[in-house]
Amino acid sequence: MAEPALLFLAAERLTAYRWHGGHVSLEGAFTADESGRRAFAAYAAELSQRRRTAWMLADLVEEDFRFETVPHLIGPERSGLLARKLEQFYRSTPFRHAEVRERKRVGRRDDRVLFSALTNPGWIAPWIELLVHYEIPLRGLYSVPLLSRYIARLISSQDLLLITWERDAGVRQTYFKNGYVSFSRLSPLASALPSSDGLHSDGSPPSTGAAPFTATVIHEAARTVQYLQSLSLLPSERPMHVAIVCSRQDEQALAARLQDSPRVRYAYLDIGGLAARLGYRDPLPDSDATGLLLHTLVKSRPPNQYAAAHHTHYHALGEARRLARAAVLATGLGLLLWAGLDVWQAVTLSRRAEQLDAQRQSLERQHQAIRATFPPTPWSASEMRQAVRVARSLALSSPLPVEVLSGIGQALERFPGLRLTQLSWQITAHPDNVEKGPSPR
Repeated sequence: MAEPALLFLAAERLTAYRWHGGHVSLEGAFTADESGRRAFAAYAAELSQRRRTAWMLADLVEEDFRFETVPHLIGPERSGLLARKLEQFYRSTPFRHAEVRERKRVGRRDDRVLFSALTNPGWIAPWIELLVHYEIPLRGLYSVPLLSRYIARLISSQDLLLITWERDAGVRQTYFKNGYVSFSRLSPLASALPSSDGLHSDGSPPSTGAAPFTATVIHEAARTVQYLQSLSLLPSERPMHVAIVCSRQDEQALAARLQDSPRVRYAYLDIGGLAARLGYRDPLPDSDATGLLLHTLVKSRPPNQYAAAHHTHYHALGEARRLARAAVLATGLGLLLWAGLDVWQAVTLSRRAEQLDAQRQSLERQHQAIRATFPPTPWSASEMRQAVRVARSLALSSPLPVEVLSGIGQALERFPGLRLTQLSWQITAHPDNVEKGPSPR
């Protein structure tokens, strides 16, 4: 199977990577202008020739989240209700998503649903249209906030602000309430998006250094905490945890500036240790979590989030073909096993028949040997067998007259005046045709 292409989409550029066995390798970077899209078209043509599947991960400022309570439905009724709600909330974009998060335990037990959308389709549509044009199977369009839940699950906290840095996009802050995304914002670094003439020869941007990252995290984390307090989202009975994914060097700089308070507790996730836990094998020299997130996307394999059905048409078609081939293969294997079972049964029965035939021949030889020990007789065995049958038949059909005569004698004893003058006895197999004797006088 061809290695998947991982496309990381930021506001100003799209960066392509290749995933292979826990490694993420850079393949190209394309700016969001006419020349960049022409270069991406050539790259897409190459993907089409190699029949590679594409995954797109977006990290954009224009991503909106909102929670709504809807009646609890199932099946087509639920799908129709969510589709109408998405059309109502995000009419201007096709990149929208709905997830049923939980069901209330009291009252009507309605569903709590997260509706989200990438509200500026102009950043996304040109890239996806090229993928559709070259018939590239797009598995799905995903976003960093929704994908970050797989990292947030590694942290035991009911109220968590997760901070990551993606070099092409900036500092992403996502607030999780009981494991669910409730709020997210993106803050670009001043030097995180260099101009196209500042790129390296391989298309990768230069390092931004630790100072812009730590300064941005310190400033934006404080703003986000204040914003959450203004919305009364922070818990009153326990502190909120702020987890920052960073390198050890950046951790030292941040720990020296960020102080815990009764309402906020800071924690630092070593990006190298986190990569080891998630099975990511590339070295991570700084706090850039782009490769780690792309690796998490492939390993977790979440369902499509934002791509419309016509965007993932070729991937769905490929999946249908693979399922059909798997069904044909399974059917063929089943028939082969059935035929093998029939052959095995036939061989077993054939061997059993040979064993029985050998036993028959052995018994015949024993019979002939026993017959050879008998003395010679003038009659054949068949004649003797017939004689025995006739004797048995006569014995069964010729009963002795003792029982009948004894009964007659007992009757005559009771009547002494009677005198028996004649008695006829006849043996026959047809009692209805017995000849009558002379009439008594």
